[in-house]
Amino acid sequence: MDDENRASEQRKPRSFTHESRYVLSVDGQRKASYQEAELAMAAGRKISAAFPRLNVSVQDQTEGTHSLLSESSTPVAQD
Repeated sequence: MDDENRASEQRKPRSFTHESRYVLSVDGQRKASYQEAELAMAAGRKISAAFPRLNVSVQDQTEGTHSLLSESSTPVAQD
C-alpha cells in the first residue's frame, strides 16, 4: 500500500456495526460493541477509571436501557 492510500485509510472514520447487543459509548460517541454485558461493563469501567471526566455508558440494544458508569464503577440505570 503506498503512502497516499495509507493516509486515505487513516482519515476514514472507523465503521461501527450494531450487530452486538451491548454498545459502549464515550461522551455520546459509540466506540465498541459486545455480545456480553460483563465485557462491555468491564471495558467501560476501565475507561471511566482512567478518564474520570468522560461520560461512559453501556446501552442494551435489545432492552433499550442505558447504564452510566462512574469512577466508582457503580452502574446507574437510566431510561
